[in-house]
Amino acid sequence: MPAPLAAPRVLATCLLTIGVIGLGACSKEGGSQEAFCRDLRKVPTLESVVADYADSDPDELQRRLDEARDAFDQLRSSAPDEIDGDVDEMVALVDDVLDAVERHRDDPDAVAKDLRTAMKGRLGAAKASLRVAAYGATKCNVTLNPAELPPETTTTVPGAVTSTTGG
Repeated sequence: MPAPLAAPRVLATCLLTIGVIGLGACSKEGGSQEAFCRDLRKVPTLESVVADYADSDPDELQRRLDEARDAFDQLRSSAPDEIDGDVDEMVALVDDVLDAVERHRDDPDAVAKDLRTAMKGRLGAAKASLRVAAYGATKCNVTLNPAELPPETTTTVPGAVTSTTGG
């Protein structure tokens, strides 16, 4: 059985992974920078959407989940071609978080289990979220509270050179 704080820690880890979207669907023909920047400013922080979900009024929580899903879907639709794949990856993980909370709103351990599984299947989401955050900062002048990637390091092993990012 996980430690009592395991569920909140998994949710926090997942939020940190996409917390890069400090604010915020299906591929489409390219969006535009202008539309994306406008929609980026409208996306709620994922943390604000799922805050205290286990203790929230079910109707209020559902409203927050639905509004967030709509906002992130709109963000996905408006993404310009140059970051479309990264936005798709990031929003897919956001959808996993929203789905887990929606399915298990009274069971933080079940939410944590779903999120652990989702995160294993979305290994590129953290870097994709950082690239979206960088785009938002440089093209939209929107700071999304990104966590920084650890610096890339190079380790020399007899007969091989291995490059790693973070631990």
